[in-house]
Order: sequence, then C-alpha cells, then structure tokens
Amino acid sequence: MKRRDFIRLAMIAGGAVAISPLFSPLFNYMGYYYNELRVISKNYLVANNTAGLQGFPKYRIANIKDIQSSNCPVYFFAYPLTNEPCFIVDFSKLNNQTNVEFKNPYFGQFAINSKFPTIKGVGPKGSLCAFSAICVHLGCQLPAQVLTNSPNLPGLNPASTILHCPCHGSMYKLDEGGIVVGGPAPRPLPIVFLEYDNTTGDIYAIGTNAPYFSKTRPTSNLIYDPDYSYQIPSNPACTSG
Repeated sequence: MKRRDFIRLAMIAGGAVAISPLFSPLFNYMGYYYNELRVISKNYLVANNTAGLQGFPKYRIANIKDIQSSNCPVYFFAYPLTNEPCFIVDFSKLNNQTNVEFKNPYFGQFAINSKFPTIKGVGPKGSLCAFSAICVHLGCQLPAQVLTNSPNLPGLNPASTILHCPCHGSMYKLDEGGIVVGGPAPRPLPIVFLEYDNTTGDIYAIGTNAPYFSKTRPTSNLIYDPDYSYQIPSNPACTSG
C-alpha cells in the first residue's frame, strides 16, 4: 500500500470514529431495529404471541368486578409488552357518559383499523375504553391517575376528559378518541382495542390502533427501559392534582 493511500485510509477511519457518536441519536430517531426486536420481544410480551411485534395477543387485562370495586375512573395494565403502561377509562365514572362511541382517529391507517371505523365502549354500560399511557411526543408517561379540576393542569380532567402531559404540555381529549387539542404531540394517543365477555365479565386487550411512542434500538427502548422509568401504577391509582 502506498503511503498516500495509507494516510487517506487512516484519515477516513479516524473520521468515522470521530462521528460515530452521532449515529446513535439518528438511529434512535429513525426507530428500532425491527427484525432484531421481533425475535427478542417474544420474551417480554404479556401473553404468548408467536408473531412477536408483528401481531397482538388477546390478553385478559381485568374483570369488570375490578373496575366496579373502586370509584377510580381509570384502571392500569400492561400491553402488549410487560412494561408498556396502558389504562382503561370508565367514562361512566369519569363524567357520567355511557354507551360511548367515537371515531377511530387512525381509521384508514394500519391494517388492523379496517375493522374499527369507530370505537365503542365495552362493559355493562358501554363505558369502558382504553388508551396508551405513553405520550407520543417524546415518550413521557401520562399521569392518567391524577384527577384535576382544570384541563390546564397535568393529569386527567374529568369534566373535559382532557389528559394533560406534564413534560411538554401535550393534551389529548379522550372522549374524542385521544385527539390532540393542545401542545406538541404530533398525532392522537393510541387506543387499545377491548373485548368484553358478558358471561364472565372478563375484559381483554386485542390490539391497538397505532404504534405507541417509537422504540429505538434493543439497548435503548421500552423493553430495556434505560431512558424512561415506565411503571404500571397499582390499582386503584387515583389521586387528586
């Protein structure tokens, strides 16, 4: 190898080492390495699901007695991974709404939504719906258990059904499908599809209408969780804010 070529190669190698730290944020922004996560995610799903992240398991998240035993209008659960917080909201307790029905904000996007042009509440009063508890802006955990007397305060305001993120002020209106009504969130809050067994009272999660906050690499995502300390609050979880 000629000296000139050696120097050129050394400069290229040195430059690559120098800028390598810049690639991690870029990959984080672009999303997760899907093929690798698809394999390892099976170990972290709340229920056995051979499709990995390509499918959603039908998973029992509660019984209607769990919801009825408390005055708290929200009930937390994990889905589809063991540390992805979600919550059921009982609109009959939140603001006296029954037989809830609203448009699916993601209808026309993602194959699963072809079956759900509208979202209907389940349960004896048709009042139970479920949402992700992760803000789609930058991934902060939403304090749905904190009931507030104003939609301008972080937490969930029963009168308006607005869920206000404490990090950067994103605001989601739950009784309209989690649409964004304030702040920087780029899209509606994902909904968890529910199925109710009238005989047993069991409530199942059967899928979601959109991705949650984007996962990044396997070493930096919701599975390993070094960036965000997501927790599933113990039920009943309600506090005043």
